Amino acid sequence: MPLAATPDVSEATQQALRHAHAPETRRVYALHQQAFAAWLQQALLRATPVEVANYLASPGSTKSHSWRAQATAALRHAFHEAGLPSPAQHPGVRRTLRGLRRQRPNAPQQAAPLTETAIAAIEATALSPRTGRGGED
Repeated sequence: MPLAATPDVSEATQQALRHAHAPETRRVYALHQQAFAAWLQQALLRATPVEVANYLASPGSTKSHSWRAQATAALRHAFHEAGLPSPAQHPGVRRTLRGLRRQRPNAPQQAAPLTETAIAAIEATALSPRTGRGGED
């Protein structure tokens, strides 16, 4: 049972719980929850780990890793608020997310190291006065 649903919780505690997430976080969570429920075509809180994994890995999905992380957090939050175990925390869902990160062709890669020439250019200009656009200070 979520703390907010406990009968002994004071009004001050309930208010603090309502403000635990920023308004933008609550808005984004709501959007992710609505999108998942529409994809699922049933009530969000009836989702299984398989359905969550299928949603995150849906064919043709061009979703970014950060989008998937947000969607997963939004689903975990919905179940937590309802006092239910979240299918988004299932080991199979976590492994699916790991696999999606590894197979994405445009995954972040380590930047090339700076060359001696680049370091010399940085050193040569590091202490130079800076100017704004149009030569203004």
